[in-house]
Amino acid sequence: MSNIGDLMRNVRLADPDCGTSALARSLGITKAYLLLIEQGRRIPSDDLIIRWAQAVGKPWLAQQLLLWAIDARGCLTLRFRQDDLYERRQLGLLLAEQWDRLTDEQCQGIIDIITRAKSKESKP
Repeated sequence: MSNIGDLMRNVRLADPDCGTSALARSLGITKAYLLLIEQGRRIPSDDLIIRWAQAVGKPWLAQQLLLWAIDARGCLTLRFRQDDLYERRQLGLLLAEQWDRLTDEQCQGIIDIITRAKSKESKP
């Protein structure tokens, strides 16, 4: 989990215009929660990772952070609005770009997560 927080903190500290309070406010979270993530004491949601990467101007970092977060928590937490196909496509692209770098266990874990999510959606 510390990889996630370390990277997020290092990116923020490398940008003198990116203060903790302003970044937290733009993400819709508290400064305290952002610091807990950066200290490795909380794992951010997938939604928050994507918003963070966009907020700091480094959307490509979302790929690695999502993979670390999925690995750390053992599941995908991204929740989509019913009508937001853009977010679904973005996640698909992020995973597809990194697929060949994943271990067999990580690939199977992602497949299992998607399978479970689809089976839950299809139940009445």
